[in-house]
Amino acid sequence: MLLGISASALCRLEFRARRPTLELAIGVEIILGHRLKDLFPDPYQTIQSSIVQRAQILRARYRSKPKTARRAGLRVLDDIVERTRQTTLDL
Repeated sequence: MLLGISASALCRLEFRARRPTLELAIGVEIILGHRLKDLFPDPYQTIQSSIVQRAQILRARYRSKPKTARRAGLRVLDDIVERTRQTTLDL
């Protein structure tokens, strides 16, 4: 098999009884030609939500930093939040 896993392991993935490794997820993306967020929507959404929550916490912390550090840090965090908003709209 192209993915290098057994039929039973593939079945567990298909029925979401098992989360894929990064190597396996990328392999599925390559074979099927679909984005990871479309192939594995539940774990993708969970990870995305977690990152956005941490970014929002960090944004609040950066607001209390000196202006130069704050500006650079906030720009990165704002980009993360904005990209995830766009991704959510694409779903």
